[in-house]
Amino acid sequence: MKKGKCSWRTHGGDLNGHVSKRSDGYQRVHGGKGYVQRNTEGERILECAESLNMAVVNTFYQKRDEHLITYKSGQHATQIDYVMIRRADLKSVRNCKIIPGEAVVAQHRLLYFQEKVREKQVPKTETVQEDWQSTKSALLETAEEVCGTTKGRRYQGRETWWWSTEVQEAIRRKKVASKAWQSDRDENLRETYKEAKRKAKRAVAKAKEEAWREWYEKMETNEGERIIYKVAKQRVQSRQDVGEDYPTVKAPFPNINEKEVEETMKKIKSGRATGCSGLPVDLLKHLGKEGIQMVTSLLQKV
Repeated sequence: MKKGKCSWRTHGGDLNGHVSKRSDGYQRVHGGKGYVQRNTEGERILECAESLNMAVVNTFYQKRDEHLITYKSGQHATQIDYVMIRRADLKSVRNCKIIPGEAVVAQHRLLYFQEKVREKQVPKTETVQEDWQSTKSALLETAEEVCGTTKGRRYQGRETWWWSTEVQEAIRRKKVASKAWQSDRDENLRETYKEAKRKAKRAVAKAKEEAWREWYEKMETNEGERIIYKVAKQRVQSRQDVGEDYPTVKAPFPNINEKEVEETMKKIKSGRATGCSGLPVDLLKHLGKEGIQMVTSLLQKV
């Protein structure tokens, strides 16, 4: 696993042992927040971690029992999956837990840990333009390092215009059957879930077919023509450049304060194009108070 220019030594998986709730002599590798009682296999896991100077990450974060259980079969639930990293790297971990219901393999749950985001050092600058460029570069580099990049395709949400009460009820029954089968791996519950899943698919297909038939019939009427013209007009407007109708604002802004900036940022819609700056407004919003302070400082220097 890579961490900047350094590498992390990480071990994880089904180690088939119980390391206990308490550290008891293994304080350096055990955080004292595990699950169930220790057994011989758990003792070996801790001895191995101690000899390799590694820490069992699961045991260093206080969680509810449901977020500690990594293996569940019927009424039997325990913790046998672990993640171990070098003891020196433990300070770079932000959180570690499991996701209930998300099975990686049969009867096991997804276990993950989060790395702390390292702060970018913004170099000192003399002009406002240099200050903006250095801040923007630090934000974009950090976002790319943490989140990665995509091809820039716009996300298209699932179609729901054909949704009906019958479909909603079928989907609800499928989810209930799925949860029942996940909690108790009984063969009868599995068959019940499969049947509910088939019925949900049929309900979705039927609802789509009826909705599309009504749509095509409506397009043959005067109302359908008006809808077509309305959609075409909206598409033309969505491709027009923005910002032409905004009045020119004279600088500087010495009296601007953080409250004004915060209220303005709340009014800006998310998901907008980045523009010439290449910096999305969503990124500034997610910076919270620090982002507001940064924008206010830049505006006061303009």
